[in-house]
Amino acid sequence: IRPYIRAGCNPIPDDDPTGGWIHELIGWYIGDDGYAIPERSGVVRWFVVVDDTFIWSRDHDNLRSRYPHIEPKSFTFVHSSVYDNKILLEKDPGYLANLQALPLVERGQLLDGNWHIKPEAGTVFNRAWFRLISRTAAHNETFTAVVRFWDIAATEKQIGGRRKNDPDYTVGVLMGKATDGRYIVLDVDDFQEGPTERDKRMRRVSNQDAAAYGRLYRVAWEKQPAAAGKSLDIDFYQMFDGLNCYAIMPRGDKVLRAGPFASQAEGGMVYVVDAEWTNRYLRWLHGFPDLAHDDHVDASSGAHFALVGELFVF
Repeated sequence: IRPYIRAGCNPIPDDDPTGGWIHELIGWYIGDDGYAIPERSGVVRWFVVVDDTFIWSRDHDNLRSRYPHIEPKSFTFVHSSVYDNKILLEKDPGYLANLQALPLVERGQLLDGNWHIKPEAGTVFNRAWFRLISRTAAHNETFTAVVRFWDIAATEKQIGGRRKNDPDYTVGVLMGKATDGRYIVLDVDDFQEGPTERDKRMRRVSNQDAAAYGRLYRVAWEKQPAAAGKSLDIDFYQMFDGLNCYAIMPRGDKVLRAGPFASQAEGGMVYVVDAEWTNRYLRWLHGFPDLAHDDHVDASSGAHFALVGELFVF
């Protein structure tokens, strides 16, 4: 029996630490735009490995003559898409809709078959997706729930000295879910303060939220790992005593957690109050994950997840 391997895979960028090596095998079959080149699909190529480097040829005998002590191996790549799996689409018509509802990057990979698309500025979030709404119009909206989600930092910004001069932000995103399903970013409070001033500000802002939205309002923050995190969670529960509050356990990496909120934004379902903080907020989202800080993204993803209530464990 002559052994061979037949395998399927989904597109993944070449710099991915887990699967990027696949591009060493299929790079010739993929165009500069990231999509498979139709006329190369199924073409058989031959390779040998010399000093951990792939050496390719369309001709077996050519490689054998150049490297007489190495037997060349054959390889081919056959492009396909979900549309080739007609049985699956017949049995599960919703499968295609699931792919179409994915965030931009995942949709580009799993539905469109783009091998180069990856999370970068403007692909996870694009500021053009967000619609502006006036403070007055937002005030007149009817909400099913309102949440302020805090992404927490602990280092104060310093002027000079040896301490970290650009620490992470503490960001509190106030988001409401309207009765028609839209999400409205009502306020963003961001600052770089040490723990004492941070806690005072978080408590003050959250109390103001509760006074404005009453029983619809709750405050949440990301559950911290390890023993130190448990202690911090206890401190926050005590600090927010009297408010409807939750410590929320995230799942997956930051890009994965941003996906559901990004999908809503791309679909035109996210509105942002037009205020003095709006341009700064949208700049941080649009630049994710290329910019130095991702705190605004984490707080936004957390607020959305808290409103949806599906991807977190309370």
